[in-house]
Amino acid sequence: MEFKTTEAHRKASQRYRKENKETERINSYRRTAKLYLTKHSNYSELLEFQKYIFDRMNQIIDSPEITEDERLELIEIYRKLLAEFKKRGN
Repeated sequence: MEFKTTEAHRKASQRYRKENKETERINSYRRTAKLYLTKHSNYSELLEFQKYIFDRMNQIIDSPEITEDERLELIEIYRKLLAEFKKRGN
């Protein structure tokens, strides 16, 4: 079988995936979610996911793990998103 990559590159990629399982798992979730949302979801599903996203944003904003500056920045981004969504609804 002929490969487009070298044996060394394939081994390095395999080693990376083995050593970074959690990162690879999260990246897989991200790719799957993006594909579903952009190619397969309908309007009502998008609204449902939007609720999940806003809930998660609120959790992050309320989290003690972020700084006050990060919190204020997230709140500003959140407000802009809500304002844009409201404009689309009129």
